[in-house]
Amino acid sequence: MSGWEDFCDSMGLDTHTGFDTLMDRYSRDLKREKDEEYHLFFKTFQDALEWSKNNKGAAFTRSSDGAGFMPSKKKARSRPF
Repeated sequence: MSGWEDFCDSMGLDTHTGFDTLMDRYSRDLKREKDEEYHLFFKTFQDALEWSKNNKGAAFTRSSDGAGFMPSKKKARSRPF
């Protein structure tokens, strides 16, 4: 086997789709690391909702990889009541 085939085999990838799958995994991990740099990161919608209720309706958004939620960088719109 070549070095590439050995590497793909060690990662559980086949050689035909190995590079694409590896890059997809790498990209997701990078996005998750960036999202988790925020000190507030919620794994569930319910946790994010509770945080929002306790912070005057502060906005939150789904993380870029879809694995959780975090405070939104945009300001929340004021409620008309």
